[in-house]
Amino acid sequence: MTNWRYFIASTVIAVVAVIGVALLTRSWVDVYLVITLAILEISLSFDNAVVNAKILHHMPPKWQRRFIVWGILIAVFGMRLVFPIVLVYASTPLGLWQTIALSWQDPHRYTQLLNEGYPTISAFGGAFLLMVFCQFLFDKGRDTLWLTWFEGLKSIRWLAKWHYSYVVVVLSIGVVFCLLMSNVHVVFAYVLGVLVYFVLHWVSQVCGGDQAALTQALKQGALGFIYLEILDASFSLDGVIGAFAITTNILIIMVGLGVGAFFVRSLTIFFVEKKTLLKYRYLEHGAFYAIGFLGVVLLAKNFGHIPEVITASVGLVFVIAGYLSSLKHH
Repeated sequence: MTNWRYFIASTVIAVVAVIGVALLTRSWVDVYLVITLAILEISLSFDNAVVNAKILHHMPPKWQRRFIVWGILIAVFGMRLVFPIVLVYASTPLGLWQTIALSWQDPHRYTQLLNEGYPTISAFGGAFLLMVFCQFLFDKGRDTLWLTWFEGLKSIRWLAKWHYSYVVVVLSIGVVFCLLMSNVHVVFAYVLGVLVYFVLHWVSQVCGGDQAALTQALKQGALGFIYLEILDASFSLDGVIGAFAITTNILIIMVGLGVGAFFVRSLTIFFVEKKTLLKYRYLEHGAFYAIGFLGVVLLAKNFGHIPEVITASVGLVFVIAGYLSSLKHH
């Protein structure tokens, strides 16, 4: 029973949101869509909760509280409402107020523009997520291997010996991707995604002062907060785009994804306070593999449709597999 207390607030918010939508729209279809979007958000972001918990565990209590309080406001209103509008504004010739008006007055056209800007959007998000995964994969200081048949390959261990080899790998993937896309905006967005992550990583080195403190520095204070918010934005890409494939009603999207975001935050708190990642040594491995998979999906969707159910399911499978491997290890 004690474990359920972490989800009481999220459950209350979900019930209030569903009742509010039912009273406001008087449509059971809209209620169903809100529930569906919440489930979509939770399944897509479950691995995000694991990674958030890994970083939060090493952050000062003050910044942990700030991420939980401020972070949820940014996650719900920023990432799920403002973020899609900014994406359309940044990837189309429309002005900011035109974009805001279009999102409410003509959601079908808004969705079309969002999809048209997807190559640029996905290039940034895909590059950032691949940087997160590859930095984990090619970390020579990581002693615990999960998928030893893959992580123990001579080529990967050889690359891990070289400083910033993960940057070279991600940029190499980017060269192929950008050549196939043949779009200067996509090239810029991809490079920007790499640079944003690299700058955060570089600042962490400066703050850490030595190699041993490299990963710890990123998880401290304001830097860790910024890192988590950018990571959340990248994770939000697939959920937001997927949401518009289900409905074009901005209110329903914000409420549905917002409810899901509250549950993801509850999961994060649960993982931190219960020290779940210390008990299950391979859980974070599964989450990082899910991140790598999502980064590939963001890029691959430019060349063909990939159902959201596959994206959510594969990411969840990685996390569950990491959990089961941890149990087996014990």
